[in-house]
Amino acid sequence: MQAHSLETKNVNILNVSGTVPTARVKHCIGMVGNNLILMGGQDVVTKSHLNDMHALNLETKVWTTVNSQSETNTPFTPLPRSSFSLTPLSSTRFRKCYHSN
Repeated sequence: MQAHSLETKNVNILNVSGTVPTARVKHCIGMVGNNLILMGGQDVVTKSHLNDMHALNLETKVWTTVNSQSETNTPFTPLPRSSFSLTPLSSTRFRKCYHSN
């Protein structure tokens, strides 16, 4: 993983640990608290659409897999998707906006 500085124009390798997500394109990323949330996209090798969600804690640099839940706290597995957006609603919640693949 790389960190790009907009001020200095430097690119640095970011050492991360945990359950690192597979390489992908057409995914969405958003900030929720101090976590970078990565969701969905398309696998660069198999070209299949993904429905997984991961969080990178920017303080500890540790990736974790996030289990989705609906607003009623019921486990929820989203359909595989790519090319969509994620909008933070608070420091702990976000909304996904997408179209069907």
